[in-house]
Amino acid sequence: MPKLEVLKWYPHEVLHQLNTSKQMFKKSKVLNALHQYLQKAFDAGLIARQELVSMLPPLFLDIHP
Repeated sequence: MPKLEVLKWYPHEVLHQLNTSKQMFKKSKVLNALHQYLQKAFDAGLIARQELVSMLPPLFLDIHP
């Protein structure tokens, strides 16, 4: 069963990770519907997907707005 985790190491705990495989998304009707919803939200600019390793440099560089 997929698990949605809050990534506590990131400031303000605003990151989440869904641990599942592409195969599981395709096999499950519920996960497939979730995938379609997430894709629409991504296309609309409401959410962003990014590799975790890509989130490290701003933390180490201490970048501020």
